[in-house]
Amino acid sequence: MLECDPDFEAANSGGRWIALEAIASPLSSGRLQDFICRTKAPVPEELIFHISIELVLACRFIQENFTPAIAHGDIYGNNIHFDLSRESFPGFPRLVLIDFGHTVRNHFNDCEAVVEELLAWRDTLTSPSHKVCPRTEGWKKFFKYLDSHLQVQSLKTLWDAIGNIALQRREVTAQERISEIKELLKNAEKEQEPKLELGFRSAGLI
Repeated sequence: MLECDPDFEAANSGGRWIALEAIASPLSSGRLQDFICRTKAPVPEELIFHISIELVLACRFIQENFTPAIAHGDIYGNNIHFDLSRESFPGFPRLVLIDFGHTVRNHFNDCEAVVEELLAWRDTLTSPSHKVCPRTEGWKKFFKYLDSHLQVQSLKTLWDAIGNIALQRREVTAQERISEIKELLKNAEKEQEPKLELGFRSAGLI
């Protein structure tokens, strides 16, 4: 995201604006999950806490900074990308929401989709074929809440319930875990690069 001025009234439209930058990252949350399932790569839980933080706060931002509120409307794995060129928290990549073609005004319908995406990560990492990393009590408490609040209506309520758990777990991430996360993301992105190039060639962009 390049700029945002929620108080600026755009000429001719009378609306507020957000300026977005193009990203060329081939690595989405969905593709990373596919990569993990195929390679059975172990995944430190701190990465999932980071994804949770970024995703909830991004959705809250677009809802709470506009009147009437807006919702992304199409939250799922392939619309959540990792920008490995930037860190939003030391050692962790920035997450970027893409494809705002289904944006809904005056609505709060992203919360259920956010919970579903986080539970999809939980299911990926607890499948019988996956190499299980040790999980903390924070992890268990985090997903126990999500399992029992599938219909939570407010992103603020969701954040109030799980935000501190995620923030605290990410804050104390050991350097060894950060190195493991970076290696995982690097390998997954490398696998996707030929597909991105093919897509650009098919579209006549290169």
